[in-house]
Amino acid sequence: MDHLDKDLQATEDQKLVLLSNVYKTIKHLPQIALKPDSAFTLQHLDFFIPRVREAGKEDWVRELEEMKRIAEAEEANKDAVEDDTWPVASTNNPPKKTKEMVQTTAVTAFLEVF
Repeated sequence: MDHLDKDLQATEDQKLVLLSNVYKTIKHLPQIALKPDSAFTLQHLDFFIPRVREAGKEDWVRELEEMKRIAEAEEANKDAVEDDTWPVASTNNPPKKTKEMVQTTAVTAFLEVF
């Protein structure tokens, strides 16, 4: 039984090392990406955040959730630029206006004037 406990502890230690490596990579990715893809980032963050939470790394969870919030805002902003009907919203689920969305709306309004 002692052997199994040692194997389990070794596996848990290895898991923490891998989580640390993934965390560092995800934090570094936006800095090195030629064209950051927020949808790609969201997909990875949706998978990774629960695993980090399981490991008890709440400070990492907060940072990753902030990255996710920014990526969601970028996706919404990208969709808004592509969608001519924006900012028309459903009354059930109105969009949250982010700083980027407001800036995009202001730039669009400015360009329409000229």
